Amino acid sequence: MPNRTLNQNPVDATIAGADRNVEPFDFHGGKALDAEIVAEVEALHESFAEELADRLTNLLQVPVVVESAGIDQARFESYINALPNPTMLGIIDLSPGGYRAVTDLANHLGFSMLDILLGGSGRPAGFRAFTDLEAILLGEVIDHVGWSIRAAFEPLREFEPSVADIQSKPAIDHIAVASDSVLVQSFKVRIDADHRSEGILSVCYPGHLLDAILKTEAAPEVAEEPLISGDAPMSGSIKQAPVGLKARLTGAKLSLGDLGLLQPGDVVVLGIPTSAPATVSIGDVDLFEGDVGRHNGQIALRLNHWMAT
Repeated sequence: MPNRTLNQNPVDATIAGADRNVEPFDFHGGKALDAEIVAEVEALHESFAEELADRLTNLLQVPVVVESAGIDQARFESYINALPNPTMLGIIDLSPGGYRAVTDLANHLGFSMLDILLGGSGRPAGFRAFTDLEAILLGEVIDHVGWSIRAAFEPLREFEPSVADIQSKPAIDHIAVASDSVLVQSFKVRIDADHRSEGILSVCYPGHLLDAILKTEAAPEVAEEPLISGDAPMSGSIKQAPVGLKARLTGAKLSLGDLGLLQPGDVVVLGIPTSAPATVSIGDVDLFEGDVGRHNGQIALRLNHWMAT
C-alpha cells in the first residue's frame, strides 16, 4: 500500500467543496447569553437593590445605599480568577431546583459591615482573610443577599435561599462548568457610618439558572370548572366565600388521668417521625398532604398532593 500522508491542502479542498457552511467553534468559550435575558435580569435587579438596601440598613442600624453598577457576561472560570485573594465569597442555594448563585463582597466593605456588627463604628480592617467568628457574622450578610435575590426573581419564580458556603479563597465551585457563561450583576454599596465605606458587591448567575427562569414557556391556561354548574348567580359569590383550613400531624391517645396531669412545657409523643406529612382538611374532609417547614421566618405548610377526589 503506498504511503499516503494527509496534509492541509486536501483538507482545505474537502471543506471548500462541502455543500454546507463551516462555522468556527471556540471550545474554550461559553455560549453567549441572549441580549433579552441580560436586559431582563438587569431590570429585575432594581428590586434587588431596594430590598438589599432595606435589609442591610435594618441589620447594621446605619443607612445603607445600594445602586446598580452594571452587568457583564463572562466565563465562570474568568469570573473566579478575577476575584482578589483573599475575598469574601458566598455560595447561595436557591431551592427548589438545585440552583446556586455566587456573591462577592469587596474586602474592605465586608470588614466595615463586620466592625459594625461587632459594635464598632464601621472602620475597615486591613486586607486579610476573615476569622471563624467573622464568617458567622458574614453569613448574616450573605443570607440577606439571598433573600434579595428571591425578591428580584419573585415575579417569575419563587426560591427559598440559604447560605451553602462562605469562602475566603476564590476557587471553582460546583455551580457551573469552568467554560460556562455567567452573568455578573454588580452593585455599588455605600455605608453611611462614622467611617463611611463604599465598595462593590456582585452576584454571579450561571447561564443554565437564567435559562430555567427566563426561558420557561408559560403553561397553557386551563379553564376552571365552576363550583356550581350553569349560570347560577350564586357561583361568583361562593368562589369568594372564606373557609377554614386545619393542618394536623396525627393524634395521640391519653388517659383522662394523664390528661389531667399535663402542664405547660410537657411533651406529648405522637408516635410518628418528624418527616411524616401533615394533613390539611376542611371540617371532616381531608384535602391535602404536605410538609411542615418555614417560609419567610414563619411556620408554613407546603402542599404535596390532593387527597380528596
